[in-house]
Amino acid sequence: MTNFFSPLTRRFFPAGVVLALGAIMLPLALLSAALLSTAQAQQQSQPMIRMEVPLTITPLSDWQVKRTAFDPVTDSFKFSNRFKNNFISEFDVSTSGLCGGMAYASLDYYYAKKPIPDQKYLPADQSVLQAYLYDRQVDSIKNNLDKWAEIGFNPLGARNSEFFSWGMQRDNGGRVEELKRIIDSGNPAVIHLKSCDKPGCFGDHQVVANGYALGPEKADLKIFVYDSNFPGEEMTLVPRPDREVYTYEGIEGTKQEKSWLTYFVDANYKPQTPPKIPRYVYPNDGKYHALEFEFTTGDDDLRGGRSNISIRIRGWDGYDRKWDNVSRSVRWINGSTQGGRLIFNRGIAKDALRDMTIYKSLSGSVASTDNWDLKRMKVWAVGYGIRDYILELPSGDEDLVMRFTNNLSNKTFTFNENPPAAAEDLRASVREPTTLERGFDRPGGDYKSFMMTTSNYRLECQKTCEVSEQCKAWTYVKAAGEFGACYLKDELPAKRRDACCTSGIKIKYLKEDLNR
Repeated sequence: MTNFFSPLTRRFFPAGVVLALGAIMLPLALLSAALLSTAQAQQQSQPMIRMEVPLTITPLSDWQVKRTAFDPVTDSFKFSNRFKNNFISEFDVSTSGLCGGMAYASLDYYYAKKPIPDQKYLPADQSVLQAYLYDRQVDSIKNNLDKWAEIGFNPLGARNSEFFSWGMQRDNGGRVEELKRIIDSGNPAVIHLKSCDKPGCFGDHQVVANGYALGPEKADLKIFVYDSNFPGEEMTLVPRPDREVYTYEGIEGTKQEKSWLTYFVDANYKPQTPPKIPRYVYPNDGKYHALEFEFTTGDDDLRGGRSNISIRIRGWDGYDRKWDNVSRSVRWINGSTQGGRLIFNRGIAKDALRDMTIYKSLSGSVASTDNWDLKRMKVWAVGYGIRDYILELPSGDEDLVMRFTNNLSNKTFTFNENPPAAAEDLRASVREPTTLERGFDRPGGDYKSFMMTTSNYRLECQKTCEVSEQCKAWTYVKAAGEFGACYLKDELPAKRRDACCTSGIKIKYLKEDLNR
């Protein structure tokens, strides 16, 4: 959700401007343009790109349907718009939402032909991605101040019917005509939605329209959109003349219902070069290689600077690592959610991930007196094709996960209370020894393969075969980098000399192998 006047800039504000912000609303639109000029000048705009993409035209009865190549499922951010922004830190002024920034930025990645960041947790305040979304939010508002001012003048709702009708107008410069002009050229369009004072109404908002459907009647209108509150979904915006609102099909009458008075089309969007956000590819070994988290602050903020938090992760396999200043000395304001990722320097088996300890720093006089309310936390353990939801607190009716104070500055959260079963003891009881064939490969017959991160790759591969009833032979393939690959076989492939590999077969199959 976007408040029209809210997400302007983080730049320092003089005291007179702050007083003006609190005292008046309408003149703020003009004031905003002046304050934002510096931020806009720092953005390197590019000419509008008209993409040469095929349009899908599907006749459905008398309806005309057109879509661009922008796909709300694959081209949208994977997290929802739950931002709370530290607008003027000195005066504890905050704003909510970066929907305009997410709309602009999603198109930036689309036009740049770069994959959109794949992270599913909310970016932390002042991280590279969050800062970019914030700046693009500023752009989305500044670019359309005249439009917002036009539909903002509506004393006591006197123009509700007029504004609602604008959204269905198909000629003479109407909203539908504006939308068609952009969509028909092969480009998705940002549209801005105006709030209203009716049941189910939502705040001012921005979304990306990737297509439309038009029927024979004036009210026969569907706009297909990416809405940052519904990541990975295509929503369908439709007019409801009986209520004079625009709403989403499929969620009317539910708690998720969102409605608006009218909309306008953004003709001023210009693509910019988005930041490159790292994509992590983990080894395919069935292990955890990172933790992702979201922490929500309660009614007492984390002040930042020397008042910050660190995190320690331990495993039952001896893994022990601490990340200092995870909050990067940034202030976490009341009610804000901050996300992050901690990358392990080696894999941890699922049942060997032991616990996580959060430490609040106590260095310096301010840090030692700053309390912090951790209201909510979510933690995921991730690896190759793995994202396990391993912790969510509070789990009941508690108001807080924990209040960090000078006397209570750390808290440990357990993932696995007990160590995993002793694998070596189990193997000793069922072990079927194999041969050891250094410098030989046995290609073929694989029923299972996996990457390994243990300190003795070959021995781990051999032992895995020895405890498997299905396994008859194995081959370990050396890797140029850190990891090796193990191939388990339920057949007895012929061996051939190859320095890449070490192989073996179970002793009980040795005679069968020699008589081949």
